[in-house]
Amino acid sequence: MAKMISARMKPLMDDIVSDTQSAFIPDRLITDNILIAAEVGHFLNRKQCGRMGWGGLKLDMAKAYDRMEWPFLRSMLTALGFNNIWVDLIMLCVTTVSYNIKLDGIRGSPIVPSRGLRQGDPLSPYLFIICAEGLSLLLQQAQEANAVKQCLTRYENLSGQVGCSALCYSKNTQDDDRDAVAQILGVAQAPNFGKYLGLPSFIGRNKKAAFSYIEDKIRQRILSWNKKLLSQAAIERVMNRYWWGLGMNEEFIGRLGTSCAWRFLTKPDSLVSRVYKARYYPKGTFYDAKIGNNPSFCWRSIMAAQSMVCGGIRRRIGNGKTTLIWDHPWMQDEYDPMIHTDKPPYLNNAAVVGLIDHETHTWDPDILTDIFNPADVARIKKIPVSPDYEDMWYWYDDQGDTNQIVQAAAILYHIWRARNGARVHHTHHQVNHQAAVQCHITATAAARQQQQHDTAGAQVTPEEAAHEVLRMETTEPVRKCYIDAGFMPASGKATVGAILLNEEGEYVSAFSAPLPNCLSPLMAETIACKEALSWLWNRGERSVRLLTDCLTLQQYLTSQVVTIRTYVGYAIDACRARITSFDYCSVNFIPRSENYLAHRLASSAFNSSTAMYSNDVPPDSISEYF
Repeated sequence: MAKMISARMKPLMDDIVSDTQSAFIPDRLITDNILIAAEVGHFLNRKQCGRMGWGGLKLDMAKAYDRMEWPFLRSMLTALGFNNIWVDLIMLCVTTVSYNIKLDGIRGSPIVPSRGLRQGDPLSPYLFIICAEGLSLLLQQAQEANAVKQCLTRYENLSGQVGCSALCYSKNTQDDDRDAVAQILGVAQAPNFGKYLGLPSFIGRNKKAAFSYIEDKIRQRILSWNKKLLSQAAIERVMNRYWWGLGMNEEFIGRLGTSCAWRFLTKPDSLVSRVYKARYYPKGTFYDAKIGNNPSFCWRSIMAAQSMVCGGIRRRIGNGKTTLIWDHPWMQDEYDPMIHTDKPPYLNNAAVVGLIDHETHTWDPDILTDIFNPADVARIKKIPVSPDYEDMWYWYDDQGDTNQIVQAAAILYHIWRARNGARVHHTHHQVNHQAAVQCHITATAAARQQQQHDTAGAQVTPEEAAHEVLRMETTEPVRKCYIDAGFMPASGKATVGAILLNEEGEYVSAFSAPLPNCLSPLMAETIACKEALSWLWNRGERSVRLLTDCLTLQQYLTSQVVTIRTYVGYAIDACRARITSFDYCSVNFIPRSENYLAHRLASSAFNSSTAMYSNDVPPDSISEYF
């Protein structure tokens, strides 16, 4: 039951827990808090001037799970608006715990706890951060040392936990102020926060000293081993692996920097993004950010990955308000995403929104012709516009989560290879360029391979093929609609073909039409599905079973709703919205060999300039099958 409750609570946690907590919350990373703590430590260390001093308080919750008071947990759940029945279910999981100890094979009397959360229970992390939210809310209202102390005391009395461990100040803080605050809070002063979540909270110029604790721990562990059980060769192998691991710390920093750079671009509203934006690029975005003066070690590491990440991204145009015409990469050319036309001085910092006709929600042809050369006009007209969406960043050639994993693996692999080459050949200045080029080539190849796979169809088990969405399975027979798309990569031309069969498999109607130019096979399949759904709706169909040979499309329409950052996302959202208007509509995957009728219709549409509808009598392209 605890596992079921935790699965139900997971989607709610982002809305009820403040952004100051990042652990265990979907779409948040605990490394965000590490970056914030490191930046705070760097600020306190470099703040040497000014009349106002600054300080930071580190809290340690010793035995955090074991000391959690059950009445406080119930009160927090009730205060956050959970239903009383739901709260009772949670408390039933928490309070019915008992332990037994075996001694010499004899089980003793049960031990029944009166407080605490079980370690390893899937529900415990969520309950702990809900209780910690109480402390977070209290501290947000505290402005002075006395108020902070009152908050901590109150939380300690209610929850049974919390303790102060370190208090550090900026260098310009007066000694009298330091002593007064430390006395009120009852905590000792320290030069820095020490380690936070296992990593040093402040890293100065001496990186070796900052990470020396790792070497000390490894050395102590090796010295504690029984040397009689290890040969000299074995000890040397272990030490070699350890020293190689120290070198691999650079890879970890590179991976962390790449991940953070991407999150700064795609999650600008997160707490860590807002902190770093306020410090390093208050008037711009991460894409335009510079390393600045006196940067922290974390910011240097993130900026080391900026050129690599920003070299493979594009802007997806929605309403065009936040994309600069000449300064942002938003063209769909693989290697040249920038506008070629020279920028007029009066259009400095001009946004793409000025190129859109807001009545027709399309590009304004007169404005495009007046400003850009013919080549740029043609490139711009290929890009779809959707004023209902905000502009956003996406990885070029990315078609979804599968490709993101492939591209991430490609990035990390080429970082590792470039780093090894730099160590051997001492070509550090070429690492970023080589890695960026190889990452782009590998990611592009992987994306194209995935596109070909989607276009050709895929073999899956019958259980996967029968997966359906949005409506519970009906026992009533429904009509079947086979859909397919045609796509020419060289020109971007796309078509749709759809055929509707009745419950007995007999012909009812068919539809084929040319589509607007598409950027990828998946985009063509998605728009084809959208057009087929509109055709079915206009025919008066309200219960239908869709059959497609594009597995990726079927998975997008049948799985949990996720944000698709590419232009495919527009069509996916439109399909989902249309599907919900049907009384019953399921989306099923079939092999391409079973979708030959729709494929024939889509292929024939390349020779037509308008939509073709064939009721009662099959069109010539498929008449031989009936």
